[in-house]
Amino acid sequence: KRPTDFINISDLNELSSIEVMSGDRMNIRAYERRTVKITGAINTPGVYAISKNETLSSLIIKAEGFAYNAYPFGGVLVNKKAKELNKIAAEKLYKSFIQRLITKGDALFASESLPFILEELKDVDVTGRVMAEFDLDVIKANPNIDTTLSDGDEIVIPIKSEQVYIFGEVNQPGATRYKPSQNIREYIYDAGGMLATSDLDNIFIVHPNGEVKKANVNGRLSFLNKRNIDILVYPGSVIYIPREVKAGDAAMVASIWAPIISSAATSITALSVLNKQ
Repeated sequence: KRPTDFINISDLNELSSIEVMSGDRMNIRAYERRTVKITGAINTPGVYAISKNETLSSLIIKAEGFAYNAYPFGGVLVNKKAKELNKIAAEKLYKSFIQRLITKGDALFASESLPFILEELKDVDVTGRVMAEFDLDVIKANPNIDTTLSDGDEIVIPIKSEQVYIFGEVNQPGATRYKPSQNIREYIYDAGGMLATSDLDNIFIVHPNGEVKKANVNGRLSFLNKRNIDILVYPGSVIYIPREVKAGDAAMVASIWAPIISSAATSITALSVLNKQ
């Protein structure tokens, strides 16, 4: 009588060397096919089968590298699980936001901005974007920052943009030409300046890699005079000037804009690819 051990067989030829006895049980697992889709400025876009420990850099190499006009700094990695979690979080945020308005009697409850805020929160696109490094040279120097891929991931490599995008409470929202020496204030002037309804204490810039920076200003004069306008602006950056929200709770204000801002960079990246195609 032999011990009840599990024997893993990875090669059918191994079966010939194993004695099968009465009472033995054989389990044959189904082949698990994992795929990732990569599109945009890549030499060979498409859907690729991946191994269990496939990484972002190895997939890019499989796809024969970036195209000549690629902008890896703006690369987007979308994960299905992250998208599901973000959707649940957004729904919870919306419900808790309503609950806080009702129970705390915040000034925002009687504000004219409330319908706008509720509509923005309800209609925001939920993304599953995962922050990742796309620069192959950087990954080669530090392999620990390479990202392991999951089944169903989607990767978008944008075209290198020469635009900066300005949205929110400005006179002329949209795209303006990128200028290396220009700061946030000057880009806002290019968009016709801010509206009276703009919130100067919560001006955000979304970098092409998805990182979000906040321009911490206190009042219109300090903003016009220079404070915190030296945040770098890159090609493809999104500057977002939200509508002023008259709420007593700063955390509530931040929670209002967070999901709206986090989806902006992904949308812009997708549009940059679609426009070129």
